[in-house]
Amino acid sequence: MSAQGAITAARAAQGTLDPNQQARQIALALEELARAVQQLQNDVASLKRR
Repeated sequence: MSAQGAITAARAAQGTLDPNQQARQIALALEELARAVQQLQNDVASLKRR
């Protein structure tokens, strides 16, 4: 799932009735966003070394 997909999933989860499922979707979205940020940090570090 892309970071944008994770955001979309988290927004969609807000409309669900089950708070546990909502929390799970948001947690998954945060994990995906953390991976995206890490990748961006790696990319920036790589570019700085050039």
